[in-house]
Amino acid sequence: MSDIFFNCGACGKKLVVDQAGAGLSINCPVCNSYIVIPPQSELPPQPSPAPLGMKKCPSCRNNIPAAANICVLCGKNVKTGTRA
Repeated sequence: MSDIFFNCGACGKKLVVDQAGAGLSINCPVCNSYIVIPPQSELPPQPSPAPLGMKKCPSCRNNIPAAANICVLCGKNVKTGTRA
């Protein structure tokens, strides 16, 4: 199953729940307002952060070592923005 990404209608906090929560009524964990979980995502999925010691290539979002300048997947030089 996939996740549902949505904002609280009262405070705007970005929230995410498992697809099994679709249609359930909950209180926002931030402002305690009553909200109904939508049947599908209202926001694009949030990218996961890079693991410790890694960074994301700005072009293809591949994880590369933090000290690397060139992405081995797409060839983008993350410092200059050119392709190798």
